[in-house]
Amino acid sequence: MTRPLAEGDLHKQAGNAILQAFRSGNPPLSALLLKLEQLMKLEGLSLKLFLSSHRPGRMLCGPSYARWEHAKIATSQEQVALNGQIVRAGGLVVVPLPAVASDATPGILLFQGGDAPSTDDSNLSGLALLTSLVLNTEQPTFPSLSGPARKDKGFDEASDLRQLVRVLLPRAWREFQAVAVMLRPVYGRTLLGQPQEKLLPGLGRFASLLRDFEDQHVGLLLRHPEAPLVVPFGRDDSSGLAGGLFLAFPLQQHDRLLGIASLVLLEAGGREGKAVDLADDPRLQELLAEVSAALARLDDDDRMTSLTQEKNKAFRETAILFRISRAMQSTVHLDDLTHLTLSAAAHPSGGDFERAMLFMVNERSQILQGMLAVTRESSRLVFPDDLQGAWVHPTLDAAVRQEQRNFAECRLAMKQRIPLDEFDNPFARAIERGRVVLVSDPGKTADQSEVLLDALRLGPFAVAPLVGRGRIFGLLVLDNPVSRRPIGPDRLRFIELFAGYVGATMKNAMLLNRLEATHRELLHSQEQLIQGEKLAGLGEMAASVAHEMKNPLTIIGGFARRLHESAGDVQQQQDYGEIIWQEVRRMEVLLDDILAFSRKQILCVTECLIPPVLEEALDICAEQIDKGMIRVKAQVDGDLPKIQADPVKLRQVLVNLVTNACHAMDEGGLLLLRVHNGYLRGNRAISIEVEDTGGGIHQDVIRNIFNPFFTTKEGGTGVGLSICHRIIEHHGGTIAVENVPHGARFVISLPLSQNVSPEVDKPESFG
Repeated sequence: MTRPLAEGDLHKQAGNAILQAFRSGNPPLSALLLKLEQLMKLEGLSLKLFLSSHRPGRMLCGPSYARWEHAKIATSQEQVALNGQIVRAGGLVVVPLPAVASDATPGILLFQGGDAPSTDDSNLSGLALLTSLVLNTEQPTFPSLSGPARKDKGFDEASDLRQLVRVLLPRAWREFQAVAVMLRPVYGRTLLGQPQEKLLPGLGRFASLLRDFEDQHVGLLLRHPEAPLVVPFGRDDSSGLAGGLFLAFPLQQHDRLLGIASLVLLEAGGREGKAVDLADDPRLQELLAEVSAALARLDDDDRMTSLTQEKNKAFRETAILFRISRAMQSTVHLDDLTHLTLSAAAHPSGGDFERAMLFMVNERSQILQGMLAVTRESSRLVFPDDLQGAWVHPTLDAAVRQEQRNFAECRLAMKQRIPLDEFDNPFARAIERGRVVLVSDPGKTADQSEVLLDALRLGPFAVAPLVGRGRIFGLLVLDNPVSRRPIGPDRLRFIELFAGYVGATMKNAMLLNRLEATHRELLHSQEQLIQGEKLAGLGEMAASVAHEMKNPLTIIGGFARRLHESAGDVQQQQDYGEIIWQEVRRMEVLLDDILAFSRKQILCVTECLIPPVLEEALDICAEQIDKGMIRVKAQVDGDLPKIQADPVKLRQVLVNLVTNACHAMDEGGLLLLRVHNGYLRGNRAISIEVEDTGGGIHQDVIRNIFNPFFTTKEGGTGVGLSICHRIIEHHGGTIAVENVPHGARFVISLPLSQNVSPEVDKPESFG
């Protein structure tokens, strides 16, 4: 009977078979199993892998060990072996594979017949360890139990540093018996990146020791990259790591230092001298060149990816800003623009913040005043998700604006009055520095802004100053109070661009509003000037006409009266005379009014009390009040001071207003008179109110009611209220009219003491 091979011979020949397979490019695992089957004269040899003893696995068995086959659930003998024990049953020997990696799949070797039963346990365990090492070297990722084994990628196909070391280790093991490889990128020749290492199966527990050793020595190569670094290390009895050599090589391309490649060789023995020769080995130089090229490609890919991502992000931000700008171009009104701006910032298709708030700066009081807040929900009122072209033609009218203001978040923001000079807070810092302030975690702010954060219930937020014409006029506050999603530096560029555009647009809208208001005032002044010039010419003409007509009418009137007196019993003559007399009288009254309006008036100013003047006016109008069945109610304060005025002219004004009120209440009513203390232009004054229940004045009439010759009464001249307006104006006061629930109210305000104009050069417009 042939004697079984000794342990050393068996391992040596098995190892030679593995190296031969490596050199020839054949699968080393198949070569090992075939060699063991031949050397041990086995009837059969199988390699089985299981995820667990209770799940089906895969097996590799003869004749060529080239294909993985399905394996049934482990038998009881195989289950014992999977628990770490060698099982012998007749001619069958089941040997467990040692776990050479933390993620190793449990496996067994099944030796059938031949020399297996007579081979001792240590020899079999050594063969199992050798099988595990070869299995993991040939295929670092164990064959999947649900599909074929995945092949390693080549250097040209590696997509990251991790894959690159996985490709590098088998080659370094085959050619140089390296048990570990490490790659560390270098940035700018000085900055070391994170290393990526790969160790042979069974050495995973030494990874941290090797990383520490690499950390200690790789800096030396960085300082002197012109030559490789060779560092021997001794055996570590505490960890069981054998001695060996640590070799580090610079990876360069076109004088550009890309990184550092490190190899670890165990059981150095007399190999330290050989390490120098290894550094000059053409095969190693070729391997390092390939790794350098792959590392350069990965670096270029990373740069290109980073650049592409940056460009794509800039493009997306530009597209969003363009979409927002189109929406904001749909209006020039400041109120609409404010709602559009905040809605665009809070909408998912816009700024994608959960809330946007606007605060305006009051420079005089140094207060930030909350103006508006829009949430993601309320932004959809302006930009509905289901409406095509919503960003070109946003939905914005008075109802939408009011609905947005009714949201609780908006009411909360509008209540805020934030002092800028009492305590430090991100809002104050944004204004002081004139740039965006980001707060990723509001709960950890070191300033005194706790009250502010609680009041607004802020999530991670950004505060952006709004600048127009070189001055900060407001703040744009963007936050995520619901998801608490941080607003990081990657959003800073978008916020700055958005706030810059919003600031310029809002400031332009403010200037446009101011320009429109100034334009309206100029138009109003122009209309007044034109009307004044017309009235001046009309006044001069009226004075001339009145002067020319006065004497003839006086004569006609005198003769008509004589005709009437001498008519006797002739009835017809009396009727004619009556008509002549009435018409002439009407013309005389008209001409008197025209002359009164046209001529210069002299005010006889003296100290007087208003109540007596009011009583005289009521006495003059008493007959008219009684005939009209009008009730009079007077409310007069008891502590009224004297004023400087012309009592005769004021009485004329009050008589005119009371008479007009009586005409308005032709079916009776209530005449309410009030005299009380008041204010005019910030100074003390006397207010006189004349209110009737005559149904009020039509809106088209009320704005022209003080214009000369404007009247709605049949037979009226239209100069009475114009004269009243002029008299009050010459006293330095104001007269206004407004409708009340059942009629109209005239309000006169007279200063207690001021310079009054004693005369009028020409008629003016009072409309």
